[in-house]
Amino acid sequence: RPAVGRMRNGEEKELDVFSLSDSGDEVEPLFAEGGPAAAERDSDGEDGLHFVAKDGGALQKEGEQEVLSSASRAFGNTFISFVGAGILGLPYAFRRVGIVGGSAVLFVVSFLSYYAMMLIIKCRYSQNTIQLKSYGEVGHAALGVTGRLLVDISLVVSQAGFCVAYLIFISTNIHNIIPDIPPWAVTVICLPALALLTWIRHLKHLAPFSILADVVNVVGLTVVFINYFEAMADPRDAEGTLKSITVFETSEIAFFFGVAIYCYEGVGMVIPIESTMKEKEKFPFVLALTMVLVTAIYAAFGIFGHMAFGQGTHEIITINLPPNVFNMLVKLCFCTGLYFTYPIMMFPVNQILEGMVPFLNGDFHWRKNVFRVCVVMVTGAVAVSVPNFSVFISLIGSSCCALLAFILPAVFHLTLCKDASKMAKAVDILLIVIGVVGAVLGTINAVNDLIAAIFPGGGEGGEGGE
Repeated sequence: RPAVGRMRNGEEKELDVFSLSDSGDEVEPLFAEGGPAAAERDSDGEDGLHFVAKDGGALQKEGEQEVLSSASRAFGNTFISFVGAGILGLPYAFRRVGIVGGSAVLFVVSFLSYYAMMLIIKCRYSQNTIQLKSYGEVGHAALGVTGRLLVDISLVVSQAGFCVAYLIFISTNIHNIIPDIPPWAVTVICLPALALLTWIRHLKHLAPFSILADVVNVVGLTVVFINYFEAMADPRDAEGTLKSITVFETSEIAFFFGVAIYCYEGVGMVIPIESTMKEKEKFPFVLALTMVLVTAIYAAFGIFGHMAFGQGTHEIITINLPPNVFNMLVKLCFCTGLYFTYPIMMFPVNQILEGMVPFLNGDFHWRKNVFRVCVVMVTGAVAVSVPNFSVFISLIGSSCCALLAFILPAVFHLTLCKDASKMAKAVDILLIVIGVVGAVLGTINAVNDLIAAIFPGGGEGGEGGE
């Protein structure tokens, strides 16, 4: 996962959660992950987290030569940061908006996300004397404490929202495998161990979990694709009726907009990755290539999933897999991967929140542990209350992710890059308008669907509790 750490001399450098080691170099963590986040200091009040740089070399001590990454490694880091759990909700999203409508919205969100990320890079170099080193620093330079607070709060809510989505996914799949265990019970069973895992204060101890999560996700997605082609060979669905494919449903654009932004949100990782490239001038091409490949994968996964299962496409695509032992193992693999991704995603949430709470400042381990348990319990309570995976990620995407991905980059660019052309400023305003309108309509749509899911009796969202 993309991350950035600050060395003793104040220098920040991109880090790799996959290859953490006891190199002896001490950094102050500003963590970020697929919906990245940042924090000001190590949560246990110490300076000592031990990382190696994303290029595989140890972080350099003061006075040593900095090691930079190649364009190919930057491409790999960027690609990994995008492909996450949101992809598993795309087939259902395509079922609702249609393969034409979904493809169009996916392309637009992809292009606008790329443009917004490049705005952040321009903002980074907008100050004549310094280079801004994080999304939060850009926010502070643009709007002062308010800008920094907007970024931090949005990151906390979005990261915590990702964790809630993981719990919904896990509880739904385990219930599908063992129907006698209700989803709420699965969530309750998961929480104690997750709370203990969030007590870990050194990311190096979470590195094996991150590796495990990525391996099982790659295997799982491959198996799902194989099931797609087997299902597409049969023109009838599981109930024996001819499959019906949605082409374009305009009323569902707002819903799909939220899901798409959730999948593409990654604006916080662009500065850490760009800053460690040997040839920084290649970053726009690397990012563009990544976005094209990710968009192709998203579109193929969503379209083929809907074509394979028609109107029976479930909000979590793994529920559509045939009930055999192999597919059951695949579901368990996905659940295991997301379970161990949870503490990694909660790491920045705890970092930021603990920095905001006065009585947690300092070396108060037990207070922080109790606080972290409470945060985990809150995510569990939300997961139990919200039964629909895809609708929930649409809500997170429409609200927090739209702010992070579209609105704030454009606002920061307008504020910091005053010498930009009139055309560039007009595009910034257009991006803000699209972000605000999409956020409002998407949030309203998602809230209505969640109400229908929590109180069954109408609306698409009601099937989340199946």
